[in-house]
Amino acid sequence: MFKSLKNNRQPQAMDRETAQYFQSLPPFIQETIAQSGVQCTCKEELCQCVQHLMGNR
Repeated sequence: MFKSLKNNRQPQAMDRETAQYFQSLPPFIQETIAQSGVQCTCKEELCQCVQHLMGNR
């Protein structure tokens, strides 16, 4: 779940695996997710969000 952001834009409420995946994303995807206010509770949800942002490529 996204709650508040650190200086590196990583949502604080992520588990380690999800946070590592988030940090591996391109900066523009990280920023888009951070600004959207979307709430992802696990890596799978974050992956779905990224796929949606990327146009299901």
